[in-house]
Amino acid sequence: MLDGKKMAKKRMFSKQIVQTDAFMDMPQSSQLLYFHMAMEADDDGFISSPKKVMKMVGSNEDDYKVLLSKRFILPFESGICVIKHWWIHNTLYKDRYHITTYQEELKTLQIKDNGAYTDKMLTETTQNVNTMLTQPKLNKPKLKKDNAPKTAQGEFILKEYLKRMENDKRRHVNVIGHYFEEKGLKFNNEAEAQSAIRRHLRPAIEVAKFTDNDIVRATDQSKKEYGEKFTIETIWKVLTR
Repeated sequence: MLDGKKMAKKRMFSKQIVQTDAFMDMPQSSQLLYFHMAMEADDDGFISSPKKVMKMVGSNEDDYKVLLSKRFILPFESGICVIKHWWIHNTLYKDRYHITTYQEELKTLQIKDNGAYTDKMLTETTQNVNTMLTQPKLNKPKLKKDNAPKTAQGEFILKEYLKRMENDKRRHVNVIGHYFEEKGLKFNNEAEAQSAIRRHLRPAIEVAKFTDNDIVRATDQSKKEYGEKFTIETIWKVLTR
């Protein structure tokens, strides 16, 4: 049982989170689910049984998906989840703090400067992609003078970027490259390309778990359903529905 002081701490929600437009734009049922999940979380913000909480408050799967898509909670393959802004909401006394039992999941997270959890893999991937895009390709064969591209030194060439993404060993980078080609996106410089890659990292990591055939089929279906507005996230939704 939690004592009164600790329970009071757990009932405090930061205004900078729950009074934002992003939070208030969610359905009330999703907001309610968020509050109850925060109440059921352990001292590190982990919820062991999200589905149990959903049943307790009468929420459905769509309410949970809204919280996921808005990144108010972060999911794990084990089925548990964590409140992303837990340490913005809470300040627990050291003598009453009990470390979470979900140490493997905790190891995959880091706390940003603003106090929010973020995925270590996502942060490291962003850094690696930036490095990949700024470093010259190793062991690149020299082109014959007659076949050398007639471009100014340092000019951004989208086809070369896409080719490097296609050959990258990381599957989620391949997924983003595939999406860029299917979408026919155009970038004028490296900064634009890198910004686009960062925006699509999270859904690409999820899509990368599926087979090539599944991804191609989901891409085609996304085009039919969403037209030019389809994104990697919509491909992910088609794959998981």
